[in-house]
Amino acid sequence: MSDQDYKIEKGNIYEAADPRDGGRQILVTSFYTGYANANIVSYPSEKNHRSINVKYLHQDRNTGKGTPRKNGYFFVGKKQESTAEASA
Repeated sequence: MSDQDYKIEKGNIYEAADPRDGGRQILVTSFYTGYANANIVSYPSEKNHRSINVKYLHQDRNTGKGTPRKNGYFFVGKKQESTAEASA
């Protein structure tokens, strides 16, 4: 994904960069451009609503120097809406 395509938005899924977290994932439920925080939930359970500073949401697994991140969350994809939700 190029830098122009990536942006923090509702439906983005991120994975914990800390290897001790065992691949824990979060889902962005709302984010407004210009704000410092995004509302998130645990994924896939979609429970445990909370807010996180967007400085912890990263585009890549690796840092600018090429080493794996050890803190924050890195982007893994977008949530796919089910057909049942789409037809409701």
